[in-house]
Formats: sequence, C-alpha cells, structure tokens
Amino acid sequence: MKRENKVTTTLIISILVAVMVFSSFNVNSVVAQATVSRNETVWGAGFGMNTGSYQPWNMGSNQGWTTYLMYEPMFGTNVATGEIISWLGDTIVWDGNDTIVITLRSGLHWTSVGSNLVTNTTAITTDDVIYSFEILQQTGQVGSLIQRVGNISTSFEKVSNTVLNVHILPAYEGSSEVFRQLTYGFLIFPEAVWSDINATYAGDLSTFTNDWQDTTMVPAKWRVASGMY
Repeated sequence: MKRENKVTTTLIISILVAVMVFSSFNVNSVVAQATVSRNETVWGAGFGMNTGSYQPWNMGSNQGWTTYLMYEPMFGTNVATGEIISWLGDTIVWDGNDTIVITLRSGLHWTSVGSNLVTNTTAITTDDVIYSFEILQQTGQVGSLIQRVGNISTSFEKVSNTVLNVHILPAYEGSSEVFRQLTYGFLIFPEAVWSDINATYAGDLSTFTNDWQDTTMVPAKWRVASGMY
C-alpha cells in the first residue's frame, strides 16, 4: 500500500511540475507576443495557379492582383460612394475639357529591399507613372481597360516631377469615362528598374515572373517597390 501511495504521490507531483512548466512557457510566450507591433504587421499571400508569379502589369489575373503588396496605384475608387481615394496621387482634376492634370503626393520614395537592406532610395516621379502606362500598353495583358486609356488620350505629358497632363481625345472631352479609367487602380512601378528588366528581356516580359524569392531571376538591384512587401 505504501509503495502504491508513493507511486501515486510521485505521479501527481510530476504532473503538477509539468503543468507549472507548461503554464510558465505559455505565459512567457504570450508576454513575448504582446510586445510585437501587430498594428504594423500585415500578412499576404498569392492564390490560384501562379503563386510564384508577380507581374504588376498582368491585372487581368491573380499574377497582377498579388502585387498590390509590392506596388501601389495613383488612385482608387470607393465603389460604395464613388469617392476617389488618393494613394500615390494627390489630386486629379480637369483643366478645361481636353486635359486632365494629375499631381502626385510629395515625399514618396521607392524602397530597395535587395540584400536584406531596406533603404529609401529614389523619389517616385511622373516619369515612373508615364513609363508604367507604357509598359501596361506594351504587354497588353490587362485587356480593354488599359487599351481604353490609350484610346481616350493622345499623350501623357510631364510638367514636373510631381505633375503630369493627360491630353484627351475630342471624343472623350469632359467624359467621366476618363476619370474611371485613370482612377481604376493601375499599379505604378519604378522606371529605372523596369526599363532595365524590359531591355534584358528584349521587350517580352511574358516569361519574367518577378518572383523575389528567385535570386537568379530577380537580382537585388531589381527588388525595388513602394508597397509594404
């Protein structure tokens, strides 16, 4: 009987010690987790068949949608209210009936994350905006939306590093369709980087997946974006 009591007592003590250790571990873990600045942490993931492809011009598929953590648009639209949301862009207004004036926000920079070094390097300018629309039209991957931008305008004119004019064709003067297209949410990407990529791939970007985990395809100098990625 004494032996059984001793075994039982030993077992109970072992269980209590295990519970105390486990509880202490959990408390410490919770305390440690509470120190993480989670209000500044966002997790994102791709979906569909091309989870390793991040093509910002390919907005007609998940390959483009997943890059909204890398790159950002000038504007967006609140579909419930119709309100235009400023993003990289600050304002978009008519100047007469044949010109749209777009002003970018000041103080915006491209961020280089190559070689695990995060630095604000170069200002985002209207050169990047104009080049992004040229690439969108070159690839033709986003279908009729970007084609309509080409159909409604004659040119994008740089006024300064933060201001550009979009000259509208006579058939679309004063049209709300112009605003709808220019505030649709097309992503803007860095001209200095993508002109190099475009030249490397001889103008055919269809095979460039822009997968930053593939350091052979995407060297450190190309890992530049404006978003939280």
